[in-house]
Amino acid sequence: MAAKIVNQLVADFIEYNFHVRYDATTKATDWLRGQMVDLKSQVEKSQQRAAQLQKESGIFGQDEHNNIVLARLDQLNNQLTGAEADRVVKESVYKLARSENPELIAGMLGAQPERNTPEAANPASLLNNLRQQEATLSAEYADASAKYGAEYPRLIQIKEKLGSVRASITAELGKIAARAKNEYELAASREAAARKAFTDQKAIAAQMNDKATDFLLAKHEAESNQVLYEHLLAKLKEAGVLAGLHSSAIHVLDPAKVPSLPARPNVPLYLGFGALTGLFLGVVSVFIVEVVDRSMRDVREIETTTRLPVLGVIPDARLTPKLKLFLKANMREVPKRRGQEPLLLNLGNPAVAEAFRAVRTALLLSRLDERSKVLMVTSGMPREGKSFVSFNLAAAFTYNGAKVLLVDADLRRGNLSRILKQRTGIGLSDLLREAPNDCSDLSSNQILLGDLDASDAYREIDEVPGLKFMPAGDCSHDAYEFLGSRQMSALIESWRNQFDYVVIDTPPAVPVTDPVVLSRKVDAVIVVVRFAVTSQPCIQRTIKLLRDVRAPRPGVLVNAMDLHSPEYFHYSGFYGQYSYDGRDSGNSHLPVFPPSRRK
Repeated sequence: MAAKIVNQLVADFIEYNFHVRYDATTKATDWLRGQMVDLKSQVEKSQQRAAQLQKESGIFGQDEHNNIVLARLDQLNNQLTGAEADRVVKESVYKLARSENPELIAGMLGAQPERNTPEAANPASLLNNLRQQEATLSAEYADASAKYGAEYPRLIQIKEKLGSVRASITAELGKIAARAKNEYELAASREAAARKAFTDQKAIAAQMNDKATDFLLAKHEAESNQVLYEHLLAKLKEAGVLAGLHSSAIHVLDPAKVPSLPARPNVPLYLGFGALTGLFLGVVSVFIVEVVDRSMRDVREIETTTRLPVLGVIPDARLTPKLKLFLKANMREVPKRRGQEPLLLNLGNPAVAEAFRAVRTALLLSRLDERSKVLMVTSGMPREGKSFVSFNLAAAFTYNGAKVLLVDADLRRGNLSRILKQRTGIGLSDLLREAPNDCSDLSSNQILLGDLDASDAYREIDEVPGLKFMPAGDCSHDAYEFLGSRQMSALIESWRNQFDYVVIDTPPAVPVTDPVVLSRKVDAVIVVVRFAVTSQPCIQRTIKLLRDVRAPRPGVLVNAMDLHSPEYFHYSGFYGQYSYDGRDSGNSHLPVFPPSRRK
């Protein structure tokens, strides 16, 4: 219905437009026929008047510039200009000739040679010959006067010739001056005659100017009338033709049709535009995130920033959903005998256990002497894995056959004690609170701190046989004073005598100063950096705090690195994609349990 309505409206409008044009053309034709006779007579009269004025004004041809008076005036103007220029030149020559300077006059005559005068009779040639003779005679006279006396006949003869030549030069200069004067006067008279003729012709042109103006007006009027007459005649002929034709200036290019698809919305266009917009916003968002994110992701960048050695890289120990399902379906009892070590806190992920073995090997190969037994583990901020690293590192030393003590020195929160469910009973804070001020006697393996025995605080860990653990005890706000006290120093010295290695878990170094104070009492400091979490300013601040107190032997340990990240592949190489027994764990994402030692 909409298409039919539009098509019918267009057809009716075309028909209406034709009738309107036909009626207008008929009326215009009748009116033009009555005006053509008068307009034709007016055109003829204007053309006759223009022709008459053309004769009177002296303009011939179709162009009004073909005017005899103006052409004559232009010719006289050129003649006056030439005469004036010639007079100026002749006047300068005359003034120069009056100076009677032979050199100037000779140069002037040489610059303006006489075309109609033979070269022998040329004043310039004559003057130059006389000057050459004068120069020759002057040289001969000077030479003869140096050899002979004044009465010598040859000298007298040369002198007479020299005087004759000079007289000739003077006479020639006079002729030249007279000639220049005559030429100057002749040029001046020519200029005056040309100026008079130009002035007379200029007056005639001024008188003819009014007639020329009338002619131009009459000519333009005749041309306008002629153009109007021709235009009306063409319209009259066109009107006669259109009156018999059913034509219109409106053309229908495309009639209205029922569309097969809706005009809006344009789904492909909107989808394409949305995809491009999403891609652009995604790229911009990624760029902004990369610029804003200052977390540490590259091991080489960490070494460059901290200027400390990286002891090792610990993969991400969190269990994936596939790994949890596999462990639930294939869980078996883990042997607890020494020599058969489980995967510590990340059962089912051999890469984590292998990483802690590598850190243990790096520490053992760093030539720790007998006094390098106490290791402190800290970080810049919370939730970077200090407790996880402390426990697994102590377990790694224990499975190597060493006697190890794990101490929870986080007296503010006791995170490691909470994880191991050892928050009850005597802890480190209780020992330090009850300890006397003088603890200098450290000869025995057991030290009495007030009414408490330090050995009463040691706990056994079921997951790691042989590992001793000292919990933090009750949380205290005096952790700074406890860890920096002489009692803490005495306790550490007693641990040196009792254990092979002591691993101390401490709170983060940036929020609190407990690990900074304790770092002066230990043998080595391990700073934990969490992959893609710890920021560059944070690790720089942590290292600066430790360096300010001259902490001994600091090192960096990268924790929770993604196994599938390019940084882990660059660090561990192609071997990082495989488990230690040679089976590929990167494709199935399933754990590979370590083989038990068999006799």
